Amino acid sequence: KAAEDGRMIASTPDVDRDKDRVLPNGAKLENFIKNPVLMYGHNYRDPWALIGKVGDLQIDSSGLNFVPELREAANDADPMTIIRALWDQKLLRACSIGFNPTKWMENEVGGRDFVEWELLEISIVPIPANQNALRLAAKAIDGGDSSEEPVPSAPTNDDDIDEDVLLALAVFLETVGESMVSQ
Repeated sequence: KAAEDGRMIASTPDVDRDKDRVLPNGAKLENFIKNPVLMYGHNYRDPWALIGKVGDLQIDSSGLNFVPELREAANDADPMTIIRALWDQKLLRACSIGFNPTKWMENEVGGRDFVEWELLEISIVPIPANQNALRLAAKAIDGGDSSEEPVPSAPTNDDDIDEDVLLALAVFLETVGESMVSQ
């Protein structure tokens, strides 16, 4: 299954949404390599959330990348059925690392730089903390070779985002905020 699933970036040294950086050269992989689990959404409690294993893990100064080896669904009621469908439709295309920080320092943007850390697991997630932890390639449906897929670029400034979309998002966020306050 690995060749069909495409390569993914698990982590990069870029500042993430939490203002943190996980420096790849500080990774401690010894224990992870003994049990290279691929989880869904950092869910450690439900057995179905073990969705596969991490294959061909590579690490260098640009980050961690790997080939996800997704398991088959046990039956139609297994959540893996939905995860696989989202994967096959390329709607589920991000990942995140679960790690135990062992050494860090404050960084210039108000977060932390994790300079030493133990990798616990890699999860497929809908929205990653590291915005660059994405799926890179997938085997063609007809069984052709793996090839790089272009990753859609995010808008670079407010002019690139449709005003109606921004207005709808603002209304949604305001509604969510009001409902959270009233709870």
